[in-house]
Amino acid sequence: MTAELLLAALVLAVVGGVVIEVKHRREARRTGKRRRTALSAGIGVMNEVFHPAASNAQIQIEEQYEARVPMPSPEDKK
Repeated sequence: MTAELLLAALVLAVVGGVVIEVKHRREARRTGKRRRTALSAGIGVMNEVFHPAASNAQIQIEEQYEARVPMPSPEDKK
Protein backbone atom coordinates (compact mmCIF):
# COMPACT_ATOMS: atom_id res chain seq x y z
CA MET A 1 0.00 0.00 0.00
CA THR A 2 2.72 2.49 0.96
CA ALA A 3 4.87 1.58 -2.03
CA GLU A 4 1.98 2.21 -4.42
CA LEU A 5 1.28 5.61 -2.88
CA LEU A 6 4.94 6.56 -3.09
CA LEU A 7 5.10 5.50 -6.73
CA ALA A 8 1.88 7.39 -7.53
CA ALA A 9 3.24 10.53 -5.85
CA LEU A 10 6.50 10.26 -7.78
CA VAL A 11 4.72 9.81 -11.11
CA LEU A 12 2.39 12.72 -10.33
CA ALA A 13 5.35 14.95 -9.44
CA VAL A 14 7.19 14.10 -12.67
CA VAL A 15 4.09 14.60 -14.84
CA GLY A 16 3.32 17.88 -13.06
CA GLY A 17 6.89 19.07 -13.58
CA VAL A 18 6.75 18.26 -17.27
CA VAL A 19 3.42 20.08 -17.67
CA ILE A 20 4.82 23.16 -15.92
CA GLU A 21 7.99 23.03 -18.05
CA VAL A 22 5.99 22.87 -21.28
CA LYS A 23 3.82 25.78 -20.16
CA HIS A 24 6.85 27.92 -19.34
CA ARG A 25 8.57 27.07 -22.62
CA ARG A 26 5.49 28.09 -24.62
CA GLU A 27 5.28 31.34 -22.67
CA ALA A 28 8.99 31.98 -23.22
CA ARG A 29 8.66 31.35 -26.95
CA ARG A 30 5.73 33.76 -27.15
CA THR A 31 7.21 36.57 -25.02
CA GLY A 32 10.92 36.06 -25.66
CA LYS A 33 11.69 35.85 -21.94
CA ARG A 34 13.28 32.79 -20.41
CA ARG A 35 12.59 31.58 -16.89
CA ARG A 36 14.21 28.83 -14.93
CA THR A 37 11.84 26.22 -13.62
CA ALA A 38 12.23 23.50 -11.03
CA LEU A 39 12.58 20.86 -13.73
CA SER A 40 15.37 22.73 -15.51
CA ALA A 41 17.10 23.26 -12.16
CA GLY A 42 16.85 19.52 -11.45
CA ILE A 43 18.31 18.69 -14.85
CA GLY A 44 21.08 21.20 -14.16
CA VAL A 45 21.95 19.35 -10.97
CA MET A 46 22.09 16.06 -12.88
CA ASN A 47 24.40 17.66 -15.47
CA GLU A 48 26.60 18.99 -12.67
CA VAL A 49 27.01 15.51 -11.21
CA PHE A 50 27.19 13.29 -14.27
CA HIS A 51 28.44 15.60 -17.05
CA PRO A 52 30.38 18.62 -15.71
CA ALA A 53 31.40 19.83 -19.19
CA ALA A 54 27.73 20.26 -20.15
CA SER A 55 27.12 22.15 -16.93
CA ASN A 56 30.00 24.53 -17.66
CA ALA A 57 28.70 25.11 -21.18
CA GLN A 58 25.22 25.88 -19.83
CA ILE A 59 26.67 28.39 -17.36
CA GLN A 60 28.48 30.17 -20.20
CA ILE A 61 25.31 30.24 -22.32
CA GLU A 62 23.34 31.77 -19.43
CA GLU A 63 26.05 34.38 -18.82
CA GLN A 64 26.01 35.39 -22.49
CA TYR A 65 22.21 35.56 -22.47
CA GLU A 66 22.14 37.79 -19.39
CA ALA A 67 25.06 40.03 -20.46
CA ARG A 68 24.15 43.62 -21.16
CA VAL A 69 24.94 45.22 -24.48
CA PRO A 70 27.10 48.33 -23.99
CA MET A 71 25.34 51.59 -24.74
CA PRO A 72 26.83 53.60 -27.58
CA SER A 73 28.41 56.88 -26.58
CA PRO A 74 27.02 60.15 -27.95
CA GLU A 75 30.18 60.58 -30.06
CA ASP A 76 29.53 57.37 -31.98
CA LYS A 77 28.16 57.95 -35.46
CA LYS A 78 25.66 55.68 -37.13
